[in-house]
Amino acid sequence: MYNGFANYRLWNYTRKDPDGVYIIKYSVSPNSKVYVEYNHLRVTRLLTTYYEVLCDLEVQACQPDSEKQSLLAEMSYIRTVIDAAVANVEYCQSAAHGMQLYNYAKSRLNKISCPSGDCGSSSKYLM
Repeated sequence: MYNGFANYRLWNYTRKDPDGVYIIKYSVSPNSKVYVEYNHLRVTRLLTTYYEVLCDLEVQACQPDSEKQSLLAEMSYIRTVIDAAVANVEYCQSAAHGMQLYNYAKSRLNKISCPSGDCGSSSKYLM
């Protein structure tokens, strides 16, 4: 079981699948009568960009100056919105609202990772 899970994790994170809502449906015994359906919001690419921006901020173990502190507060808010998007899709069964939150977080993160707005494919971030 562990090897299968480890291989799935490696396969899952090396794939270039887009972020978004994935509906996972599987059957349990008796297979012809009982189905389980689960909504999953994939946020791997968005979180990769989020973590890359955090790395670029070079956070230190001391009180940041006011400009960096406001940027860190914005990053914290973006992470909260990402978590809320996942919660809406996976726990509240509200895929539309979850995607609305996802897109809002992505646009706010994009303002930090690409302030000029024309980074395109030349950006080092994945978004």
